[in-house]
Amino acid sequence: MGFGLAFIYAPQRFGTPWTPDAMGLELFEVTDEVVEIVRQGGTPFNLMPEVFAWSIGFMEAYGGLLMILGLNTRITSFFVFITMGLAIVFRSWDGTWDVFPIFVFFCLGLFFMGFGSGKFGLDYLLYKKL
Repeated sequence: MGFGLAFIYAPQRFGTPWTPDAMGLELFEVTDEVVEIVRQGGTPFNLMPEVFAWSIGFMEAYGGLLMILGLNTRITSFFVFITMGLAIVFRSWDGTWDVFPIFVFFCLGLFFMGFGSGKFGLDYLLYKKL
């Protein structure tokens, strides 16, 4: 889940150090396409679409990294769950299955929110030491 968010989806929309140069995005920059999709979500998203689009990109990129490490897993999973839930509800249905990966991340966010990172995450190691 973390790899998919951080290295597959986020670099297409959000400027990270690992975003390909061909995307033409500066660090922490969001594409205009994502801002427009957020704007189409209606109120309250159309009031500050750049802020919402930026928070989505940041959550995908750096939340994915936290998920890979297993650090703050439950909190990060909560934000993944909420973001993907909103994407499912407010996304306009175009008749394709483009919403399926969003639904998978939604379900995985719910799963990790309940169960955490397990014995292989930094959460477990830090909890065990403290």
